[in-house]
Amino acid sequence: MKVLIVLVGLLASLTGQPDQWTEQGLMEASQMFGVPYQELYDVAQCESGSFRPEVVYGPARGKAGEQGMLQYVDGASHSLWLASPWAEFSPYDPHAAAFVTAWHWSQTYLTRCHWSCWRLLYDRGRVVCG
Repeated sequence: MKVLIVLVGLLASLTGQPDQWTEQGLMEASQMFGVPYQELYDVAQCESGSFRPEVVYGPARGKAGEQGMLQYVDGASHSLWLASPWAEFSPYDPHAAAFVTAWHWSQTYLTRCHWSCWRLLYDRGRVVCG
C-alpha cells in the first residue's frame, strides 16, 4: 500500500501538487485546529520542495536531518513533535505532520516562526518572529 501511495505522490509531485492523502491531511488539520488552510499548504509545499514524495514519505532528509513534509529535525523541532499528541507517528506521515504543525500553530502564533518557509512567505519583514 505504501508503494502505491508513493507512486501516486510521485505523479502528483510532477505538477507540484500534493497527492490526495497529503491534501486530505492538510485540510483536516486546518479545519480541526482553525489554522488557515492556505498558510499550512504553502508552508508544506515550500518545506517539501513542492511535495516531492521522497521528502513527504521518506527517506530524504535535509542537511540538518529534517524529515517529512514539514521538515521536523532532532533538536528544537523534534521537541515540538514529541510534545504533540501525535508523537508516536513518523514525521514521514503527512497526516501526522499536518496535524502536529496545525496543533502547534493553534497553541501560539509565534510557533510559526520555527519554519523558515513561513518566515519567508508570511512574515515578510513584519518582525513577528523577532
